[in-house]
Amino acid sequence: MEDLIILLAFMSPLFLVLTIGGVVADFIFPHIKCINRYINRLPMMQNDIKDDKK
Repeated sequence: MEDLIILLAFMSPLFLVLTIGGVVADFIFPHIKCINRYINRLPMMQNDIKDDKK
């Protein structure tokens, strides 16, 4: 049981940092002009392309 508490003590700050980073990336970065121009120049991801290797 104490192993779970130690794991929780290490994982909670990690998830907190990841959450804050996601919020910054979604809501703060689009308001910064140079970062927004860079994001708009990136190619769109195409996840629905199927491989021709069969």
